[in-house]
Amino acid sequence: MSRYLLLVNLLALSFLGLSQPVEYHVFPTSNAIWRTSFSGYQVGYCTEYQDETAGDTIINGLIYSKIQRLGIWYSENPELGCVFGGYYSEYMGAFRNDSIHRKILFIPNEQSHDTLLYDFNLNLFDELPTSYLFDPNQSNGIVTQIDSILLGDGFFHRRYQINIGIAEYVDIIEGIGSLYGLLSTIEDPFEMGSYLHCFIRDGVIVYQNQETTVYPCNLIDKVNHQPAGAQAVSIAPNPVIDMARVILPPIIERGDLYVFDILGTEKMVFKTLSNDSLLDFSDLMPGIYVYRFFQGRTMLSSGKIIKM
Repeated sequence: MSRYLLLVNLLALSFLGLSQPVEYHVFPTSNAIWRTSFSGYQVGYCTEYQDETAGDTIINGLIYSKIQRLGIWYSENPELGCVFGGYYSEYMGAFRNDSIHRKILFIPNEQSHDTLLYDFNLNLFDELPTSYLFDPNQSNGIVTQIDSILLGDGFFHRRYQINIGIAEYVDIIEGIGSLYGLLSTIEDPFEMGSYLHCFIRDGVIVYQNQETTVYPCNLIDKVNHQPAGAQAVSIAPNPVIDMARVILPPIIERGDLYVFDILGTEKMVFKTLSNDSLLDFSDLMPGIYVYRFFQGRTMLSSGKIIKM
């Protein structure tokens, strides 16, 4: 009898995650932000962006929620990584919840009919269906695990682990979507890929990728189309004789400062700087130089410095 009770308890514990999410979580139709980045080996560019709900629209007699993307693109430098290139804003399309069938349908920009975006009516070992994000002719997709995860909104959300290649997986979470990004292609990320860094709803961080802390949900400013982390980094005094300090805006905690001459030759590097860190320019020849401030591989700010 004791062995039987032990078996029952073990089975109950193994299915505990699945027993929690009684409620199906639809996609939010307002006040939702998906913060994402894309980069890759020899792709030629990088981009950081956020997809946001941007009001409703009626298409074919049905109500859809519009998605607007605000982004920053970077050219990829073999030595410096992603170097700032410019800002962009574009309408991506609109989605609607099919709650009865637990599906999300999507109409891409400049199209008039919807297609499947996400299917949350999946069982263990099901194949991922053809959708706007997934082409079975390009990759396989098998549901290898289903459980639940407690998120920042205080609710358990059902989570699907999808095997999409050799030892490659992506999680799809109810109410959020793919952890590659809301509208990112689901495929084996060979040498390139998109990654969801955080999901915010009604001002609350519901999900944050703990493996990419260099992106602390720093959102792109909707008014100025500038990244919150790209506020000006300055050096004072400027012009400088020998010693100066780096002045960081409150959103930036630390980063690396590179100094180049007017020909683009690297002259000095200051690593892991925080606000008010002391910089020693005494070995620098008098002249005009360019500095660039990086956080990881992303350039957040740049400017000129005069050495006296």
